[in-house]
Amino acid sequence: MAQDGYVTAELIKNAFLGKIARERTLIEFFRSSGREVLPFVAERSPTNEFIFVILQSCFIEILIA
Repeated sequence: MAQDGYVTAELIKNAFLGKIARERTLIEFFRSSGREVLPFVAERSPTNEFIFVILQSCFIEILIA
């Protein structure tokens, strides 16, 4: 969906309307980015890790609804 690393409003609109193939869904993006970021969050404190996991789960639930 990104052209040269940029996401434009037109690209988002076309993806929403199904005019272009999506590379990844938002849910896939948040799950993969969460796996990449979690080790850095967890090394700061267990509380941060817990909060991060809960917030990520909530955000994914909002996207699914």
